[in-house]
This record gives sequence, structure tokens and C-alpha cells, in this order.
Amino acid sequence: MSAPLRGRSVRSRDLSFVLLLGAAALPALIYGSRGEPDPLAALCWIALIATAGGYACGAQRVALWPLAPVAPVLWLVTVAFADALSRRDLPSVAWSALPVFGLFGLGFALGARAHGEVRRGVAALFLAAVLLAALPLHGLLGGSGFDARVSALLLDASPATLLAECAGVDWMRHPPIYDGSATVDIHPALRSPYSARLAGSLVFVVGCSLAFAAEHLRRRRDAAAAARE
Repeated sequence: MSAPLRGRSVRSRDLSFVLLLGAAALPALIYGSRGEPDPLAALCWIALIATAGGYACGAQRVALWPLAPVAPVLWLVTVAFADALSRRDLPSVAWSALPVFGLFGLGFALGARAHGEVRRGVAALFLAAVLLAALPLHGLLGGSGFDARVSALLLDASPATLLAECAGVDWMRHPPIYDGSATVDIHPALRSPYSARLAGSLVFVVGCSLAFAAEHLRRRRDAAAAARE
């Protein structure tokens, strides 16, 4: 009797955790400068929290299936609501789901192998995502900025770039990016936009594969530890 009850309490705790994590995207529904939610801003916010959120689930030993995907699903539902309420439409919201799940899976894999303080890992991944997303905006700080090749690499490394371009946004012509990265100087030979079918699918497959592999290894370790007791 105690085992089933204990199992249910663990599942209830995990469900509460992923619902709370999924609610992290709700600030994206707050009205912006246009007096309405901005789906692109919502997608960029998710780009910052996707890997860290996956890490939190993995480190908290949330079951990869079916509970863990609840969080990114709720994030994407938030983006869809923002898109429906805004005059700014994302051309292909559905395709952005692939890299969201891929980044989440990558974070889950890292978290499943984590040892020690969970909050430090979550904070480190969040700050890394913020840094990668902010570096392409270096031109807004004034000065000559970086070389076009460096700007192209920084755009490629940004999770916001990945999600926005998979959603069909002309990211290199988006005003802050256009000014911050001086994309007018980036020749098509240096960089072309991410393809949702190629880049999004690749990130999805790699991230999810790593997550399932990490979950499998964790279960084997747990079973071996239980057998020794």
C-alpha cells in the first residue's frame, strides 16, 4: 500500500513541477509596446529558458515520458495564444516546436547526468543562453562592432536566431538584429537563414536522442544500485 501511495506522490510532485515550469512562459502574454502580446518576444523568451528548463527536469529526475514534455508543450501553447492575440503573426509557429523540444532535450540530458546543486546548473545554462542571444546585438552599444564573419557566427550561435528563423521570421532584417549585427554587411556566402526542415529537425533529433539515452543510462544505474542493496 505504501509503495503505490509513494509512487503517486512522486508523480504528483513531478506534475506540479512541470506545470510550474510551463508557467514560466506566461509573462509573454503581458501586453507589450503595441498594447498586445508579442509572439516573437514570447518565442525569444522561450529560447532563453528551453535548455535550462530541460536541465531542471532532468536534474529533478522527472520522467522523460510522459511528464517532461508537458513544459515545452505549455510554452508553445503560450506562443500560439500570443500569436492569435497579436497583429504580428509568426509565419510558421508549428516548425518552431522542433528546436524548442530539441533544446529542452539537450538540457534534460545534461541535467540527468548532473551531480550537485541543481540551481547552479539551471542558472549557468540560462545565463549562457542570454549571452548567446545578446552577443549579436553588439552593434547597438556603439563603436565599429565586429567583423562580418564574427557577426555571422554569433547569429548562428544564438538560440533566439534558431527559433525565430524556424518560425519563418526574417530574423536578419528584424530591426534590432539588422542594426545590432550590421547584417547588411553579412554576405549570403557567410550566412543563410536556418531551415526549419533541416536545422530544426536536426536539433530535435539530436536533443531528443540525447535525452532518451541519458534517461536509459539513469534507469540502468538506478536498477544496478537497487540490486546491490
